[in-house]
Amino acid sequence: MNLSARLQHALWLIVLVRLLLPDFPSSPASIFNVATHIKNAVSMIHVEGNSPSHDIPRNSEENKIPQNDHTITPEKNHAQPETIELWDEKQALYSSQVRYAFGVQIVSAIWLAGAVAFITSFLSYLFRMRKRRRTLTPVTDPRILSVMEECQRKFGIKKPISLYTGDYAKSPFISGLIHPWIFMPEAVAKELPPSQLLHILSHELAHFKRKDMWWNTLSSFVLMIHWMNPIVWISMKRMKTSREIACDACVKEVLGEHEATPYGLTMIDFLKRFAFYKIGLAISCFSEK
Repeated sequence: MNLSARLQHALWLIVLVRLLLPDFPSSPASIFNVATHIKNAVSMIHVEGNSPSHDIPRNSEENKIPQNDHTITPEKNHAQPETIELWDEKQALYSSQVRYAFGVQIVSAIWLAGAVAFITSFLSYLFRMRKRRRTLTPVTDPRILSVMEECQRKFGIKKPISLYTGDYAKSPFISGLIHPWIFMPEAVAKELPPSQLLHILSHELAHFKRKDMWWNTLSSFVLMIHWMNPIVWISMKRMKTSREIACDACVKEVLGEHEATPYGLTMIDFLKRFAFYKIGLAISCFSEK
């Protein structure tokens, strides 16, 4: 069954929610319960197989309690080795528990240090982006502003989105959760014709329309929590790829099928020009106040 690009990306929300929740309601149909069921079944078989009921007849003469006191074997002679063996088992169990607890403490300390490093980097990036925005130049070129207005009209976006330019980066990107803004490099603004500018700005506005900045923020929190898990890194990378494909599908839906081929050619031409600095169109995942 073929799923649309939007639906494939939307399914990643289930993964994000599951990774962000430390505890999740269990289900009897969950695959995580299979191991528990198998373990219980094996234990039942082991107990039934070792049951001594079939070896000891109830009415056997050997099970009768002897009447003479001198025939009773003192229990202490047999209990002493068993007590020593039980003590050794308890000591071994206690030692293993201590080693396990110490190992958990070490791993927890490493995870906490990594999480703090990620949060520090997150806050540092917010500060740098906020400071960087103040140094950028607002776009005043009527040609670019008219293309921007046309793009917003096509996407039905009425919220004002600021447009800045400069030499800060070589790829356009959109940033800001509360107050969104788009960065347009000077080289892109000067070299690309209006038709290609329409495609580039449409791509960034599609990210805004689809709330992709919020998706990226959630994935950033997931990486902060699960930074030690390589599978999570691979999953977030694949989710980002699905997001870009869904964004392109949104652009082609808004612009129409007649713009599908020119849009694809614009993306290819853009990558050829600026892939030396950074492959792909950048999208910031952090908010700006």
